[in-house]
Amino acid sequence: MVDDRVAKQTNEEWIKEYTTGNPVIPTNNSESNKRASIPQLKFDHHRTANYKTGCVVLSFIDLVTNQEYVAFFNCNLTRQRGSKKGEKYRVGRGGQFLPPKQGKFRAFFLEANGRPPRRWAAVYKELKARFKDLIFTGEKCVSYRKDGKPFNKVKNIRVIEEQKRNNLGTKKEQFIDMPF
Repeated sequence: MVDDRVAKQTNEEWIKEYTTGNPVIPTNNSESNKRASIPQLKFDHHRTANYKTGCVVLSFIDLVTNQEYVAFFNCNLTRQRGSKKGEKYRVGRGGQFLPPKQGKFRAFFLEANGRPPRRWAAVYKELKARFKDLIFTGEKCVSYRKDGKPFNKVKNIRVIEEQKRNNLGTKKEQFIDMPF
């Protein structure tokens, strides 16, 4: 399509095509190169860790490089009810946790899904089901453990929202509102 070619052209390529009248093929012609610049991450699993007060680690896999990237969120690892109240939950892959009420994990979960889980104390059971169809993005960086080993970290994680509908209704509404 002509529109597709023009959309992929840089400003210099478009000006050259406009002044000469000859079509100019864009140098960045592949759609995969355009999408590779935006990190695309798929949720893999979660694990809990007891560093200071407790945290949950969300693990994401980069769709382009297949590397693991992790995001850290503060959480509570102590039991809230029962005879073992006050004791810590088991830490590790798939561990239980309770996110704080004003914490970043709750805001991230609500932004990604649009609705809260049935219970925040049981949110760990719903993570895989709620995040399996979503693709995330964020700022990639390399951090270092205490022993000096590097690991991949992602900050400001958010959902990539792709347009699912056309804007026919919007154009129709704008056309109605135009004064003639």
